[in-house]
Amino acid sequence: MPNHRLKIAGKSVNLHGALVDPNFRAPRVLCNDPWDFVSLWLKREHKDEASFYWEQARYFYDATKSLPDMSSPLTSYYCFLNAAKALLTASGQNFKENHGVGGRTKG
Repeated sequence: MPNHRLKIAGKSVNLHGALVDPNFRAPRVLCNDPWDFVSLWLKREHKDEASFYWEQARYFYDATKSLPDMSSPLTSYYCFLNAAKALLTASGQNFKENHGVGGRTKG
């Protein structure tokens, strides 16, 4: 029997499910891109702030792929930083949003 790949809009679609204690009655998300999968989950759970950070992470990831090796670590850092912020925000954890160098005024 030949093996046929499911395609939607020209993209191959793979089934992803729980590895431990799967619930086969739960609705499925057909998606082969982890960025899209997380975006869909954040939207379904109404995690708007986390979705904002996740989309920023994705843009930094896309930028990283097009940069030379000497400059891509900076955008990689911001990709992971925003992905971590998305995770912390979605799970209700508190964190400080400011980072890096800050100036102090005298007087």
